[in-house]
Amino acid sequence: MVLKQTVVAAQSTSSAAAARQPDDPLLLDGCTISIKWPHKGETRDRKGVIKFTPKPGGQRRYLVLMEWQGGGTRETSTNWKHLKRREYTVVSSPYKKGHRWTDTELEAAKRRRRAPVRESDESIGKSLDRTGAAVGTKLRQTLDPEFEPQLGQPALRGPRMDWYGKVIRAMEQMPGQRGTMQDVCAKVEEILGKNNLLLDRSIQSGTKGVEKWRKRVQMTLGTNRDVFVRTEDKKWQYSPPVEGTLQPRKSDKEIQHNKRGPKQPSKATKMKKLFDKINSV
Repeated sequence: MVLKQTVVAAQSTSSAAAARQPDDPLLLDGCTISIKWPHKGETRDRKGVIKFTPKPGGQRRYLVLMEWQGGGTRETSTNWKHLKRREYTVVSSPYKKGHRWTDTELEAAKRRRRAPVRESDESIGKSLDRTGAAVGTKLRQTLDPEFEPQLGQPALRGPRMDWYGKVIRAMEQMPGQRGTMQDVCAKVEEILGKNNLLLDRSIQSGTKGVEKWRKRVQMTLGTNRDVFVRTEDKKWQYSPPVEGTLQPRKSDKEIQHNKRGPKQPSKATKMKKLFDKINSV
C-alpha cells in the first residue's frame, strides 16, 4: 500500500472538526480516531482527525491528520479501500444526530460493518452521536428478517424468536436433531454464512476468547431446557414442544430472579419492622 505522507506543522485537532462534508459516504469527516498504524516494521497506536476531501471526477479521498512524535502532525492520504483494512476506533465526533435515522446514516453504518476489519457498534455509534446498542439494534432490524424487538411483554416461542428460532432451525437440520454446542454453532454459521453481519465476532467479556454470538447460542440452549434437553453423552437433543403447550418465553428479569431467588427486603423495611416490634412491647 502506497500512501502519500507529508509532515506538517503542529496544529489544533479541533480545527479539523469543522462542518461535515455532505458527500462523505462513511460519515467519518471531522471525527477523532484512534488507529493502529504501521511504523518501522511494527504497529503503533496513533490518534488523529480524519477529513473527507473529494477530488474532481468523483474520487473519494480521506486525509488523516495523525499526532506524531515531536509535537507535530503527519498528514496521510488514504481511501476507504485501505482504511477499512485498518483497526480504528472513533473517539469523538462533531456530528449531531436527528430524531430519526436517515438513509445516509444507515448506509454508512452498513458499509462500515461490512469492512474486513470489523468496527465495533460503539465506535460507529460515536461517529453518529448514537449509542452502540442503538446501532446494533438498527442494523439487526435492517439485516435480520427474523429479528423482533422486545415489546415489554413475554412473547410466545415460535420460529421467529430471534436466536431461539435460529437454534431450532439449525437443530432441525442436524442428524437426529442432536449434537454438541459446537455442532449447533457450526450449523448456525453454515445456515447464516460465515460472513453474515449478524454473527457478532467480538469477544464476550468475562470469557477466554468466546465470540458473543456463540455465547448467545449457549445461553439459548441452557435457558430453554424444556425444548433443548442435555443428554448423558454431553449433547443437546431438540425435543419439539407438543402443539398447544407453548409456554411464554421468560424475560431476562425473570431468569435473573430465578437465579438470585426472591427479592430481599430493603434495609429501611427491616428497620421499620424492628421499630414496630419494639413499640408493640
